Amino acid sequence: MSRHRGKTRITPRIWGTGLAVAVAAAGTIVVQEASGVPDRPRAPEVLQGEVHAETFHEKLRVKDGGKRAEVPRTDTERFSMLGVTWTDPADEPQGTVEVRTRSALDGEWSGWQELEPAPQMETREDDAGRGATEPLWAGPSDGVEARVVTASGETSGLPEGLRLDLVNPSVEEGEGTGGQAAGEVRTLDAVPAAYSTSGAPQPAITTRAEWGADEDAVTEPVQYLPGGEVKAAVVHHTAGENDYTCMGATPTENDSAAVVRGIMAYHMQSQDYRDIGYNFLVDKCGRIFEGRKGGVDMPVFGAHTYGFNSETTGIAVLGDYTAVAGTTPVLTAVAGVAAYKLGQYDADPRGSVELTPGAAGTNYFGESWETGETRVMPRIFGHRDGYNTECPGNRLYDQLSSIRIYAGGPPAGLKLTGVSGTTDIGSVPHTRSGVTVEWSTRTPSALLAGFEVLVDGEPAATLPGTARSAEVALAHGAHQISVRGTHLSGRSKTTGSQQVVADSVAPVFTKTPRLNLRAGTTVEADAVPVTMYWGATDETALDYAKLWGPFPKTFPHGATSGSVEGTTPAGVTTDWRMRAYDMVGNSTLGNEVYTPLINQESSAAASGDWNGVSRSGYLGGGTYQSRTEGSRLTWEVTARSVGLVVSRAGHTGQVRVFVDGSLVKTVDTRSSDIAHRQMVFAMSYPTTEERTVTVEVVGTSGRPTVVVDGLISVG
Repeated sequence: MSRHRGKTRITPRIWGTGLAVAVAAAGTIVVQEASGVPDRPRAPEVLQGEVHAETFHEKLRVKDGGKRAEVPRTDTERFSMLGVTWTDPADEPQGTVEVRTRSALDGEWSGWQELEPAPQMETREDDAGRGATEPLWAGPSDGVEARVVTASGETSGLPEGLRLDLVNPSVEEGEGTGGQAAGEVRTLDAVPAAYSTSGAPQPAITTRAEWGADEDAVTEPVQYLPGGEVKAAVVHHTAGENDYTCMGATPTENDSAAVVRGIMAYHMQSQDYRDIGYNFLVDKCGRIFEGRKGGVDMPVFGAHTYGFNSETTGIAVLGDYTAVAGTTPVLTAVAGVAAYKLGQYDADPRGSVELTPGAAGTNYFGESWETGETRVMPRIFGHRDGYNTECPGNRLYDQLSSIRIYAGGPPAGLKLTGVSGTTDIGSVPHTRSGVTVEWSTRTPSALLAGFEVLVDGEPAATLPGTARSAEVALAHGAHQISVRGTHLSGRSKTTGSQQVVADSVAPVFTKTPRLNLRAGTTVEADAVPVTMYWGATDETALDYAKLWGPFPKTFPHGATSGSVEGTTPAGVTTDWRMRAYDMVGNSTLGNEVYTPLINQESSAAASGDWNGVSRSGYLGGGTYQSRTEGSRLTWEVTARSVGLVVSRAGHTGQVRVFVDGSLVKTVDTRSSDIAHRQMVFAMSYPTTEERTVTVEVVGTSGRPTVVVDGLISVG
């Protein structure tokens, strides 16, 4: 067994020892799909010592005349990543490579997983590199079984130098390099043209020092794209398990940093790359890792997409996205990196670009091209678009259209979802003075510059990209409400508009509470019968009106007038208070103060023949009675409503009622039953004024008697 190790100071997980390796022979392919399980709870890792990634090499023995290959059981240390390599990169196995691993945590064996061949390297990488499968992250493991089988049992299908490579991103005590870069950093012969600073900002990126890059191992000069410009971003997945931790507060409290270290070790120690191949890596929680050295803001030459490395940047998502879709954090992170890198050169992530392949090739869809033959590619494309591979997995590949929109804007699917705080009148929302506007978009907040709520096309509120609602005040009148969202790229989109009418004008009383005396009733000293009338209007729509005092009464929805009967004590001043409400909550108070008075018959000026009679059933204990035609009683009152009170019986007759000298009514006081304190006449006026009220005996034949019990006035 041979091993390679490199080191850098960081805090990793501390592994144990002991590994049994068994590589078996032929069989059918069973590909285990990624589970997509959520992050496993795990205590933070102990931080001490220096990280070094160890790679163990085990040669696979070719058997059965070249039809299969295996390695005998071997004891070694734990590992977390593995792959199979061979001598000549151009000599790929004409069959399948499968592995399964035993968990060091619970001893369970995984299902068989096929290892996909890694893409070839270009001459700008290392000509002496080995052919390899893509590395598989298995998590902490202490057992492995591998099988390499030729297609159809052909004896010439296995390449020379087959080797099983096991990678352990491990730890040892002692002082290290502190993560400082090693090796020469070569600047460009010609500095790239200044890139735009108006594009998407740089997202949060975990640096190489933070995730523990083995800088001592990087001895080759940094290379930059020959044209000095990133023209497109290529999306990859690394395959392997999705069941790794990524939720810790720091990179070293997660498996994902170890996965990145393992990929770096595999690329360098198994495939002879000068550094990790990808420019950026993204874990399933959306954490972004700096990949190949050279500066995240520079056009670094990576090794990720055969034939297209010289014009692109490579973004790899950790895990297998064949059957599992990328989560919103994953899509957000990939889009954020792509928007940043393409935005540096004013490239629209939603567009396409002409690329010139550095090598002939065929992609996953069977499309072929020759070296130097121009191809039009999306600014963000999948690895399978430029190479015959399943990468970045079916589900993630299907999400590239969303990533392009997320990266390039404008906000995807931006729409109004509600305008609350309104009341529909007809089919038009109305409000008193303001509304709460709500909207939605499929574009993640991290990729949005902000929102504006527009009222009649003008900004009324400015919100951050995280906002999805806002309160907006409106002036009186009809308005059009919409929302404009702006992407980090500066591209914006405006929703359709919603009409809202702001009604800040309160209802108007056309008739404030008016109190009228009510004829045909019995009068008591503490209960004078009255009827209250009202009227109101609103420029939009009246909702309801309510009498609050002296007793409560709510009138029906939409009523613009009404009345209510009741009683009120004589000699007591009462405030009759009403409030009218419109449909949006504006209201108006209407009130009038009234005092009912009992004007005794003894207070009137009498003419003719009148006799006073005392009895407890009369108002005030007495009445005036007359049988003489033309006898009169006259009161001077200040009132808006007056009412005549008499006693009635079968022998009582008629009286004439004059107001301000004019005859207004002749009233017959006869009744089959004897009834005292009866209001037989009432007259009301719009205003309260001084009035003269006179009653005159008619002298009705056979029943000339009139019994007057007083005059009620309301003023």
